[in-house]
Amino acid sequence: MSKVILFTSGKGGTGKSTMSASVGHFLAKSGKKTLLIETDSGLRTLDIPLNVQDKIVFDISDIFNSSCEMIKAIYHCPHNDNLHLIAAPFDESYRIKRTDLIRLCSGLKYYYDYIILDSPAGMGENLISAICAADMAVIVSSLETAAIRDAARMSLLIDRYANVQKRFIINKADKDSVKGIPFSDFDEIVDYVKAQLLGVVPTDKVLRMACERGVAPTTASQGGQAAMNIAMRLMGNSVPLLVDRL
Repeated sequence: MSKVILFTSGKGGTGKSTMSASVGHFLAKSGKKTLLIETDSGLRTLDIPLNVQDKIVFDISDIFNSSCEMIKAIYHCPHNDNLHLIAAPFDESYRIKRTDLIRLCSGLKYYYDYIILDSPAGMGENLISAICAADMAVIVSSLETAAIRDAARMSLLIDRYANVQKRFIINKADKDSVKGIPFSDFDEIVDYVKAQLLGVVPTDKVLRMACERGVAPTTASQGGQAAMNIAMRLMGNSVPLLVDRL
C-alpha cells in the first residue's frame, strides 16, 4: 500500500534533506517507485543530491497554478529509474494549501509506492500542509540541545494537526556531538521527543559529499548503511537497532 512520509525537523541544519534524499534513494534501489516532493518554498535543495538541478523548469507551484501538466513537473533522477522529484519554487512567498497537497498526494499514490515530503525547517503554513497530507512523520534531529528541544516541539505540533505514526532519526551522531547535552542516553532523548526511534545515523562526510555532488549514496560508508537500514525499516523489514549508549 502506498505511503506518504513526511521528513521534518524543528531546527535547520539537522540533515533532514540529506536523509530525505538518501532514504529515498535506497527505497528506489530496493525496487520501490519513490517520489520526493519538496515543500520548502524559496529554498530548493533536493535537486542537487538527485542531480537534476540543470533540468528543472517547473515546480510544485506550477502544478497547483495549472501552469503545466503535472507530468512536466516530475523529474527523473539519473541515479535510479524508480526515483523522481517535484521541486520547490524559489518564491519564498508561495504557500501550499492543505487541500491541494492532500489531493496531489492522494492522486500520486496510484503511481508511487512511497512519497516523501521534505518539509521546511521551523513552523509555517507549508509545514502544516505537509503534516496534514502525510501518513507518517519522521522527525530528524542532530545531537544538539536546541535541535532535540525543537524536535520535541515538532512532535507536539504533529499531534495537534494529524493522527499519524511518528518516527525519530538521530542524525550526525558521534562522540564529540554528545558532549554537553542534558541527556544520559538515546532512550532518554527518544522519551523526550515522544516518537519511536527509526535509526541513528553517524556523522559521515562520505554521505554528505555524495549528496552535495549529486552522486548516488552507497552502503560503503556508515552513514549510507544507516540510511539503507532506515529505508528497510520503512518497508517493514526487521533490521535490528544496534544503538550504542551515549
